[in-house]
Amino acid sequence: MLLRAATTFLMLFGLVLSLGYPWIIGPKPALHAQQGPFAIRLGVYMILIICSFLGAAVCAILMMRRAREAYREETRQNLEDLIETTLRTHQHRPESHE
Repeated sequence: MLLRAATTFLMLFGLVLSLGYPWIIGPKPALHAQQGPFAIRLGVYMILIICSFLGAAVCAILMMRRAREAYREETRQNLEDLIETTLRTHQHRPESHE
């Protein structure tokens, strides 16, 4: 449940950051002296967006691994139950010889 919440949060956070670019970063400054801080702010912003989507992808991969492991365990348990039920059925059923 925690992985699902983390995946959803990181994905939505990345989308909000991506769509909020014009309001968060603002327009590119015309003066050359102001372009340095703007470039740093833009770089940090892009790294934050990339980390957000990368974190969401990692959480999704971990979530799929857990789901696959749970499916594998459930399949193994179902097979064991089928074999046990079949063995019990054959032990209690009288054989008819013709």
